[in-house]
Amino acid sequence: MEEPKVKKAVTYARKSYYTGKLSDQEVIGYQQSAMNQYAEQHQLEVVKEFSDVNYTGANVDRPSLQALLHYLSTNKIDQVLFYSVDRMGRHNANNIDLVREMLDHVSSISFVSEGLTFDQNNNTLDVVLLVLFSSQADSFREIHGKKIAAAKEYKLKKYKNFNGCRLQKVHPRRFHMKSP
Repeated sequence: MEEPKVKKAVTYARKSYYTGKLSDQEVIGYQQSAMNQYAEQHQLEVVKEFSDVNYTGANVDRPSLQALLHYLSTNKIDQVLFYSVDRMGRHNANNIDLVREMLDHVSSISFVSEGLTFDQNNNTLDVVLLVLFSSQADSFREIHGKKIAAAKEYKLKKYKNFNGCRLQKVHPRRFHMKSP
């Protein structure tokens, strides 16, 4: 009796610029671990892992994402695994285009965190869910950008006038207080 054919999968992980106190390796490692666990549970053999570090999800100009797309076009792969929709990208139209492009080469794409799997036979609800998750990621990116800009502006104002004294920058990380 023949054993069932093991399906081949590839994974993609992405770490953006800021993730708090976790290192690049910890963030990528966590995502890869979750995807590998998913692969094991679904009898998938992960044949290649792709990851981009310090790249925004706002566009598709990421080295490993482009390498993944090329790899799919030149190798027989059954499934692509992403940790979550926002790790694929944070732009609605780009995400939809990426899913369409990848489905030209693979039978399915799974987003482990959300529990979504897309294939050639997706119904309307699946597509709506992809759009919703992508829109949420896009909104989060915009809000996060505004928060960072506001924090930088606050720091600048705080350092310009600290307790009635002006701070004089003498080194990129050191300030001296100068009385008015």
